[in-house]
Amino acid sequence: MLSMQYYRLILEISRKLVYRKLRISHFIAFTRYNSAKKLWNLLKCNGERLAGKTSLSSRPYLINSEPTNACILHCPFCPTGKSNSRKNGYADPKIFENVIHELAPYTYLITFHGWGEPLLHKDLPRLIDLAHRQRICTVVTTNGLLLNKGIIEKLICSKLDVLYISIDGASEETYRMYRIGGSLKKLLSNIETLVALKKERKSTIPFIEWQFIVFRHNEHEIKKAKELARKLGVDSIVFLPAYTEDKAYEPSDPKFRLPLFSPLTKPSDCKHLWSTLSMHWDGIVVPCCNDYEGNTAYGNARQFNIREIWNNTKYKASRSMVTSGIASEREQIPCTNCINNIV
Repeated sequence: MLSMQYYRLILEISRKLVYRKLRISHFIAFTRYNSAKKLWNLLKCNGERLAGKTSLSSRPYLINSEPTNACILHCPFCPTGKSNSRKNGYADPKIFENVIHELAPYTYLITFHGWGEPLLHKDLPRLIDLAHRQRICTVVTTNGLLLNKGIIEKLICSKLDVLYISIDGASEETYRMYRIGGSLKKLLSNIETLVALKKERKSTIPFIEWQFIVFRHNEHEIKKAKELARKLGVDSIVFLPAYTEDKAYEPSDPKFRLPLFSPLTKPSDCKHLWSTLSMHWDGIVVPCCNDYEGNTAYGNARQFNIREIWNNTKYKASRSMVTSGIASEREQIPCTNCINNIV
């Protein structure tokens, strides 16, 4: 098994030379969990996307899954935190098991987060363990506030590959401005426990990455956050651009800003509709995480297998819109206003 230091070195080189959005999880997935069948499916998938095909013989090689949309925080620009217009619920493990078993021969990576706090789902470690045994890289994004010793031990035993922890500040005051209801003191204590338990068990996983969303009120703490990350012993810290709905939160540094609106008026380079299965906790399959409400529901994994959903009429129509641009104003799917079209 390659060391984490090796992964970090190759990642940084590749970001500079190849593609700036590459993540450590991509490298782990490709190097640890590859197979001839997965590689062939990956090549076929990207070939079909570049050719503009809407009916695919390839299968998704990434899964974005939502164990729950419930959360303990009230972040102002998160749809769960500000309104929570969807019914709260927790995924039926059987649905996830069926999807994992069906797509395991083709899938490199599965994320467990969506629009909620995944650690609230009591069966999360079991689902991670299942995906790991099916040779799929596992990733969890969490606010970290529920990382007590018991949960940490279960995550380590499940062989979780990557743990992203959202911490938007290096002081209590700045952290609480966006992570409303949270406690930086408690969170940092949880991370210290996590790092200590990894050392105690002599485990290199999960890879721990601190994700810092840069807002105007916390951008002055970037240097302080880097120093704190070193002291804590996390494996990495990244600074992410902020999606905002209030000018007061917008960072002064333009590299940390995201556009609020970007209509799809020309062909897009979106890969999601070819590469990624995105699924809400109740089994509803959507284009990507931007469809919080599930307005574009391609089908439900409770009722259909993914092979049937993947090439149904709605999915093919969405792919056609992405490759050809908007044909009429009536075509209102999340892809119309996706921020990823111009970033």
